[in-house]
Amino acid sequence: MGSIKDSFKKELKNFLNAVEKMGAQSIEIRADYLYSRVEGKLFVDTHKMSICSSVMKENIQVGDKILNEPPDVDGRFLVIKYQLPRRLKSK
Repeated sequence: MGSIKDSFKKELKNFLNAVEKMGAQSIEIRADYLYSRVEGKLFVDTHKMSICSSVMKENIQVGDKILNEPPDVDGRFLVIKYQLPRRLKSK
């Protein structure tokens, strides 16, 4: 079984791929939305939410933009606009 970080990474990737297949050129994602897709609930575990927002930031590529990053404790209101299609990351 993978880590919670792996779960957030996988869900973000799957969500971005799905939106791209629908023809979108970009998508704005709020951290608490991604969190709820993985955890299945809106009640937030502060530690897990911090991991979720970190995963979102780690996946920023050229052209993406942080739209909202308030000074909240766990990053739940972080909003990032991701450009589509995603570029392949070099290893």
